[in-house]
Amino acid sequence: MIFVNKPFDYYTICHGETLGKISKQFGMPLEKLMQDNQLTSDFIYAGQLLKIDREFSKSKPKDSVFISKGLKDDKMISLTFDAGDSAENTANILDVLKRYDVRTTMFLTGAWVEKFPELAKRMAAEGHEIANHSYSHPDFTKLTKDEIHSELQQTTSVFEKMIGQKGSPLFRPPFGYWNKNLLESAGQLGIAYTVYWSIDTIDWQEPSVDTIYHRIFSKLTGNDIVLAHLNGKPTADSMDLVIPELKRQGYQLVKVSEMLWD
Repeated sequence: MIFVNKPFDYYTICHGETLGKISKQFGMPLEKLMQDNQLTSDFIYAGQLLKIDREFSKSKPKDSVFISKGLKDDKMISLTFDAGDSAENTANILDVLKRYDVRTTMFLTGAWVEKFPELAKRMAAEGHEIANHSYSHPDFTKLTKDEIHSELQQTTSVFEKMIGQKGSPLFRPPFGYWNKNLLESAGQLGIAYTVYWSIDTIDWQEPSVDTIYHRIFSKLTGNDIVLAHLNGKPTADSMDLVIPELKRQGYQLVKVSEMLWD
């Protein structure tokens, strides 16, 4: 969560927080907090990002930053994939990505990697970014900090054992469920970003290829993070249509880490 090229850090607003509480937390004048974020009122919402002047944040513990879109003002998109329970369709999806020379971010559970190590190794060998999706896919909002640490660290250990790398400092919570406790816990382990999405293909419901295509292009605004699944039955064929059209429209297809500030 350190941004070398920016004089600020990001902070994710959580449920029940107020601008006044956040300004006190960082010892930052409320007026400056509002000015830096171009706020004209004290209305804020859970999931909103605030810029915090590094002069005030540098001595504070860094929570993981919850994002649903990329942070750079570029024409980028990341087609991300979550590991499910099985993998019958995973190789087909990887074949499509390879055909179009696309490298993206794969959110894998530790249990899935243990079950399908060769597919995980293929992803890494083909240049995809490997990221944490927990070990056993629980609801993290119901876990203690120790249980959260155990889930995340166990997955990292599996990555090191099976793939030979720790993976990227990114995490996608199962079901997209998150809270303050999760962001604090992930931040303590050096996980800079907790990654949601701005476009959901809902491919697990097995919609038609055309439906997935229109779901993506009807919501596309730039800097989007798309959610798909590694065992989605229509997913490979959908990506075979989506990827060339994205490229035709001038989008850069990137890993999530490429959409973030260093």
